[in-house]
Amino acid sequence: MIKLSVAVGGGEIPIYDFDRFDQLIYFIEKLKQDRPTVWLFGEDLSPLPTEEILITERLNVITKWIKNNMMFGDMNTEPIYKYFIHEYESYESAYAVALNIREDNPLCYDNIQNDQSPTFHSISDLNDYFDSRNN
Repeated sequence: MIKLSVAVGGGEIPIYDFDRFDQLIYFIEKLKQDRPTVWLFGEDLSPLPTEEILITERLNVITKWIKNNMMFGDMNTEPIYKYFIHEYESYESAYAVALNIREDNPLCYDNIQNDQSPTFHSISDLNDYFDSRNN
């Protein structure tokens, strides 16, 4: 069984059930909007760091990910797959939601000493930086 929660157009967020991944892919392909849209797609909404979040303007990026990463086995014997897809007007909004989803993940925020990001003015600077980190 495959479940997809769809946040498109505001209002309630329906959950759709699919028996096969090709049905899920067909459904996602039909979500195309007549206006610029940024899509946020992911596996379940649990905080596990192994679950993917995709942010893109192109639905085919999402469907290719599904095709490349999912097994096409018997849905009667496999676990339930849960996904979500949301539409946003900007990357800013989509990334804000993605950041919120990953809030508990230790990789959510930079952990740079002295709150300063390294600055590189040349390839030599970059090489020196990585050499200093490896010693």
